[in-house]
Amino acid sequence: NPVAFTKSGGKSFNTDAIARLNSKLTAEVIKNLTFTASAALVKINTENTLYNQTFLFYNWLGDKITSTQYAKPGLQETVESQLYQNYGAFIDYKHTFGNDHNFAIMVGNTAELTEFKRIRASRDNLQFPGLYDLNTAYSSDPVTGLNVQTNSGGSNHVGLVSYVSRANYNY
Repeated sequence: NPVAFTKSGGKSFNTDAIARLNSKLTAEVIKNLTFTASAALVKINTENTLYNQTFLFYNWLGDKITSTQYAKPGLQETVESQLYQNYGAFIDYKHTFGNDHNFAIMVGNTAELTEFKRIRASRDNLQFPGLYDLNTAYSSDPVTGLNVQTNSGGSNHVGLVSYVSRANYNY
């Protein structure tokens, strides 16, 4: 029943903030010699909060059906951050000999870096319906005494550096 899930099942909030910046600079240093630099940044911040509430299903006549959704209500909060960086620098030299002999050479460098960080928290058994805070949920099941707390984490850094070159000749 989608209406029951929407009305009684709790809430789910998802937020993604994305910022992108790309730039390129090209300059002719001297005749036939060009310098090009580029930079690209992408920043992504994600927030996810999920609240599950226990609720029952009812038929069209208002009679309770035996199905129970989210028998153990829960709470989860996730925060993620990602930063991608890409940089490049290139030097191009082009020269024509005579009328029809063309020579070109390019050397350059590129660098990429991706940084990722994730935090996650979760609890089970909300004490009061409608009170959605991590500290107000039970850290253990009051009946069984089992610990249902969860935490998480993580981060990584991945980088790549490349050196490139090219030589062309045609006539």
